[in-house]
Amino acid sequence: MKIIENLSSEKLTKEELKKINGGNAPECYGIACIVGFEENRKPIWECFPSGTKCPPRN
Repeated sequence: MKIIENLSSEKLTKEELKKINGGNAPECYGIACIVGFEENRKPIWECFPSGTKCPPRN
């Protein structure tokens, strides 16, 4: 398994995305980024175009 320290610097494969949080990451045409967390620590995902980086999280 590949360990990603900074999600904004490397695109994850579809197989890796399916393994995150039981497959909660969406399939995107570009990249899937965690943009925040719900109160129960469940990640909030958004899709961004290919060639961009994930925005910084607050």
